[in-house]
Amino acid sequence: MSDISIKSDISNSLFTDNYEYPQWFNKKKYVFYNKILERLQRLSHLHSRASQYYEKMNFYIFGPSITITALSGIASFLSTSQYISQGAQNGFGIGVGIVASISSVLQSLAGACQYSAKKEAHRTVAEQYNNLIISIKFEIEMPNEEDFTDKLEIQILDIQSKCNYFVPQFIVEEYDKKKNKNTITTHKQTSQENILNANLNDDNLVINIDDRNYKTFVDTELQNTDLNDSKQSIV
Repeated sequence: MSDISIKSDISNSLFTDNYEYPQWFNKKKYVFYNKILERLQRLSHLHSRASQYYEKMNFYIFGPSITITALSGIASFLSTSQYISQGAQNGFGIGVGIVASISSVLQSLAGACQYSAKKEAHRTVAEQYNNLIISIKFEIEMPNEEDFTDKLEIQILDIQSKCNYFVPQFIVEEYDKKKNKNTITTHKQTSQENILNANLNDDNLVINIDDRNYKTFVDTELQNTDLNDSKQSIV
């Protein structure tokens, strides 16, 4: 068998031909896929954070409820024990009633808030958005489905219909604030790189733009795609 799959050095004569994009994959599709990729990354992050938030809120309710139920069982046992005084038995009996009432209130509150259902809904949607992100990255790198846009539209609409709960507003604001901060930092770095490249190419004032936007498989929490650079770097 060929050992091409385990070779890390591709600067040899294994590959003689250059990869050519299909004729139907044009600049418009490339820009559109990058826009959708950025949007799906945003939605995936928001729903993941929402799922974590509702999981924590669900624990805050069911944790005390479970503890109270356990204490109620212990108090109920002690209220019937013959090894303690009659007054203590009556006290434990009253305590069982009070604790059981508090537990019922907490369980009713959990059912009304539906934290568990919201957690599952957001988690499922986040996983499906992650699957779409992988599909789009493959399609950007090696496009092979001409009708991928139509399939993508159907899948996105289907995913959105599965979650009827809104993402908490503070999570949206937290994401937007972090993204704006990263965007400002990226613009500053890009400006510095352009000035440096312009100085290096001072004879003809040519600014070199790398192909970083083609590298879609980047391991970052929030990938910010500069579409203006994409338009210049796409052939």
